[in-house]
This record gives sequence, C-alpha cells and structure tokens, in this order.
Amino acid sequence: MTQEIKNGLNQDTIMHVGKNYIILISIFVLLLSAGCKDGFISDKPYKIAEIPLDEGKILIYKSPSNATVQESIQIRTSDDTVNSKRVFMRYDVLQEYKLTNDRLDLILQDTSGFTVKTDTFSIELQSLK
Repeated sequence: MTQEIKNGLNQDTIMHVGKNYIILISIFVLLLSAGCKDGFISDKPYKIAEIPLDEGKILIYKSPSNATVQESIQIRTSDDTVNSKRVFMRYDVLQEYKLTNDRLDLILQDTSGFTVKTDTFSIELQSLK
C-alpha cells in the first residue's frame, strides 16, 4: 500500500513538471513566432531586399509597427541608409520587385485587414538620387 502511494506521488510530480515544461515551450514558441529576439520585440527596420545598380544599390526595408507607427515598406539608397527615399505605409509584404532600365516596379501587400490588399507601384530611378 505504501509503495502504491509513493508511485502515485511520483506520477503526479512527473505530470506536474511535464505540464510546466509544456507551458514554457509554448511561451517560447509564441515569442519566436511573434518575431521576438532576445526576449524583446525589435522595432528597428530590417532589410528585406538589396538591388545592385551601376552606381550603388537600392535597399528595401520593412519597418514593423509599434504603438505610434504603422508597418511600412521603405526604399533607401546605399549612400543614405538612415533616411528613406520612399515610404509605403501599411504595406508589410514585398511580394515582388522588377528593375527595368529607368524604373523600379514593386508589388506590395497590406495583410493587416480582413482581406489582403495588393498594389503595384512604379518608381523612377532618377527620383531616388
């Protein structure tokens, strides 16, 4: 009888510890899926594309949203990596880009609403200088 009680307590303890591990793993997976790095949400823009040109390059950044700013896609040049040349507010996905002789065509998506909104934008390369 005493052995049965000890076995029951050990199984209860194992179940309790197992549930705690499952909760910790679930929290970790949630943080990773939310884009958290080192336990903090990063609000800095990050590069999603780099387009080489004859003189320099075009950098495309995604800026995540925070309490005061909406998500956006930003177009920058290699000589000015701080200031954006173009900002597309509310767009959060760069679906495709195509570089022709004198312009850059972008297909951007806004996935923040109930339906996905897709738009095409054309930027003359001369305006980025």
